[in-house]
Amino acid sequence: MTTTPRHVLRLSASLVAASLPAVLLSGAVARAGAMWALAEGAQPYWVPSEGLLLYGLVPVALLSAVVLFLAPGLLLALAAGRATTVAIWLLSAVPFSLLSAIVVLALSRSMLPAMAHGILPGLLMLGCIGVSAVIAKFAIDRRSRPWPFTQRDDGFPLALAGVGVTLLYLVLAPKFLWENFNGDGAHAFEISRLLLRQPWPFFPERAGVVATFPGTTSMLFAFPNAWFIRLFGPIEAAVRLPFLLYLPLLALGIQALAEEGGRRLERSTVGAIWLGLMAFVFAMAFSASYSPYHADIALPAVQDTLLLVVTLGFLHAMVRREWVWAASFGLLMYVSLPSGLLLMGFWLLAELAVVRPRPWRAATFVAITLAGCMVAAGVFVAGLGWSGQPLPGGEYGLSRTIADVLRIDPTNWRRAVYVLVGGAIFPVCMLFAWRRQDEVARRVTAVVLGYFLFFSVQARFSLHHMVPAMLLPLVVAVRLRPESPAAALRYRWMWQGTAVAALLLSLPESFAISTSARRLGMAVAQQVGSYEASDPSVFEAADLLGERFPADWDPAVPTRAFGGSALPWLHYAVEGPPGPTTNYVLSRADSSRSGAMPPSAASDAFRLDVLDEGLHQEFLGMRPPANTDAWIYRVPRSSLFGSGGPNTVDLAKLLRRLASRVGLRASGTEGT
Repeated sequence: MTTTPRHVLRLSASLVAASLPAVLLSGAVARAGAMWALAEGAQPYWVPSEGLLLYGLVPVALLSAVVLFLAPGLLLALAAGRATTVAIWLLSAVPFSLLSAIVVLALSRSMLPAMAHGILPGLLMLGCIGVSAVIAKFAIDRRSRPWPFTQRDDGFPLALAGVGVTLLYLVLAPKFLWENFNGDGAHAFEISRLLLRQPWPFFPERAGVVATFPGTTSMLFAFPNAWFIRLFGPIEAAVRLPFLLYLPLLALGIQALAEEGGRRLERSTVGAIWLGLMAFVFAMAFSASYSPYHADIALPAVQDTLLLVVTLGFLHAMVRREWVWAASFGLLMYVSLPSGLLLMGFWLLAELAVVRPRPWRAATFVAITLAGCMVAAGVFVAGLGWSGQPLPGGEYGLSRTIADVLRIDPTNWRRAVYVLVGGAIFPVCMLFAWRRQDEVARRVTAVVLGYFLFFSVQARFSLHHMVPAMLLPLVVAVRLRPESPAAALRYRWMWQGTAVAALLLSLPESFAISTSARRLGMAVAQQVGSYEASDPSVFEAADLLGERFPADWDPAVPTRAFGGSALPWLHYAVEGPPGPTTNYVLSRADSSRSGAMPPSAASDAFRLDVLDEGLHQEFLGMRPPANTDAWIYRVPRSSLFGSGGPNTVDLAKLLRRLASRVGLRASGTEGT
């Protein structure tokens, strides 16, 4: 069936109608987030007294926001002829929707106050739907385009996605709305909020720790985050709710690649994909963190899930040999995470290892895409430097990456357990059914195994590094489902049974909602500058808090002292003069406090005053729940922070020793 102008009109009207609640109810999410004190109640996961807001208006606004974000991309993907199936249509909408989000952010910066949110930005977003509808109508008039809804079950994946997103929000509402930021979550928030004032999410180097991230290979997720901040306001939920946008796209991306060249998915298989994602969801929501206190959905869950979405788009385009789409998704992979480079590289190797005759054209294309991304990134950074704008952070810089790669510990067998459980067990087992796999499944299997082996020996390791190895096996499992009804039923039962077991293993030891960082932050008064304006001086001064509180990686945290990152404490700090709950004052070194008392910590430009040392000791003595993760995913701190265990081998040191010995032998001085 081809798309008609009437289809475009009805689709556009439906998308606008479904998007309106997000604009009209945008304030409901902020009101719900302001009820953070409920997180300290006996039952934060069930608050019937606020049921209409928490379990009615907020999920409606959330689902509507998902539609609003995707709507321009859906219309443009339809115009591009990418609606051959519902799954391909949704996956193809991703680049267009990301581009429209960037356009909305640019228009908002030029037309609205920096922190304006709600209805006015929402109208701009609705305007993007209108422009996209005009483009789609023009394209349909010029040439026929496929229509995605041709069979009775075509709408089922979308309906299931809506139900899945709603249920996950209802189950995890306090995690989205009320939990205080940890260091990573606050970092994600600050760089995303920066995009309301400038085109790139980079702080100047003088801002301190906050300027170390992101880099050119880790910045993509900040743009949709900023779009959500424009809609819902500068609240915690705005940088966590994108996770619920990417999950349906992840499921549909798996479906698109699983259906390629094969039969369409049955309803039961679509349901199995969603059930298989649940262990991953809870692993990321509760266990994927560098903080000893709690995981923050804002980072890494949002960033890693977006990487998998664009990776599935790249793999799907490569299987179909659609070069323009593969290049587009490849660029998105590159700016998502450094893992995107690895995944593209392993796909290149998989093409050469699996496909016969060897696809030299495809391999060359991937190599050119990789090289082109790196060259473009170099030109981009040079352009930023030439124009005097802040440069990307160096957290994923080349020197650090090489150092991490050369420090190995091949004895960490638990990393296979992380992948097995996080991947719902059964799909990961299907990687070893090599003889039954077709060419597509074998390429995916080769990518997963190569990726897993790369990270399985790294001394520095975090759970989120294994996300691609957890999720890509779902593609293989779907493609291997039997055609015989009896065999297919047994297959599904095995999949569903192991998925439930994996979900149970992924549940945290405690569902407690962390509020300790908020409590400490509210005791801080900062008089340095405007936090709302993302003044770099404010962040530079906040680093002084690290001189009175240990960092996450300090051996004293969490058993002997409370510690963490200064970024969440700054987020919850009070701007202005000290109040009745203030115990820490951040100010400039030349402020009126300069002669009052010796500072507790100081730099050339700033000072930190502790008003009551006894109260400071009480904060240091806070012992919030520290085991809010699942034991099955627990990563040793030696691996988490890179020091390595007793079996760690530093290949860089070995190479230097070898080079030194060779040099001594060559000079004839060995043994003298």
